[in-house]
Amino acid sequence: MRLGFAGTPEFAAIILRELIKTSHDVVRILTQPARPTGRGRKSLSSAVQQEADRHGIVCITPTNLRGREDLVADLDLLVVAAYGMILPPEIFRGPQFASLNVHASLLPRWRGAAPIERSIMAGDSETGVSIMQIEKTLDAGPLFAFAHHQLSGDETGASLSKTLAKIGSASLIEVLRDWSDLPKPSPQDHQQATYAHKLTPADSLISWATPAVDIERIVRALSDRSAAYARLGENRIRILKVKVLEGSANPGELVKTGEGLAIGCADGLLLLNTVQLNRGQGKPMSADEAANGHADLFSTGIHYDVVG
Repeated sequence: MRLGFAGTPEFAAIILRELIKTSHDVVRILTQPARPTGRGRKSLSSAVQQEADRHGIVCITPTNLRGREDLVADLDLLVVAAYGMILPPEIFRGPQFASLNVHASLLPRWRGAAPIERSIMAGDSETGVSIMQIEKTLDAGPLFAFAHHQLSGDETGASLSKTLAKIGSASLIEVLRDWSDLPKPSPQDHQQATYAHKLTPADSLISWATPAVDIERIVRALSDRSAAYARLGENRIRILKVKVLEGSANPGELVKTGEGLAIGCADGLLLLNTVQLNRGQGKPMSADEAANGHADLFSTGIHYDVVG
């Protein structure tokens, strides 16, 4: 079949890479425009753009898809994975057969922008990937296939994203292989829907008036992107890796334990393993290294801002 593909981050690039290996003809790719990133604010093209360039496939970065039926009119199917832009009806209805979305959750749970991170934050025991027909309501279309994945409780947002991309690739390719013989997709149970709201800066600021187990999940979910952080006055301490400990201290209080420096939470302690400061070169370091060089931020008895 003649396929189009729309996606932006590494999750989508992994799926695109596997799709290109098949006998289908990926003729056109849509992705988000390059955006400034990092400390130097250099413009960086998306992971999907980079993958398209490696294979010499036409890649387009429109900022508005209204009236752009020409982008899909010659396609049999459009495959969408974490594109980051809402498709107008003339786009998802344009291909000959359908437009499919590879969504990183077991729909109808975690519709929306951040299903991977929200599933970790919620402490889900299971997640997966859904292959869905795109309709006007966000992530509410009928389902062609599910792929389940058990969570171990030590995943990060990035590690789970890569795992689900590989699972989603296999499921998508199976759907495409059997396309002519597939039964009609099954409608979702809309009464069971939950929403994975877009991540905001507020999600990264740790409230120590929260149980340690909940904060640990937030740290894992965000450690590879907009990392969780503690605040001490004007200072930000990014928290990259932690461990839940039994014990107690005042929320936000830094204490010494047999395993190292830990912070009091609403329930339990959170051992600091890896942190990153907005000082010097800003490299990740162990909490012990941070304490040796930055006693003003890592001395026992210090109280980080509790927040919330």
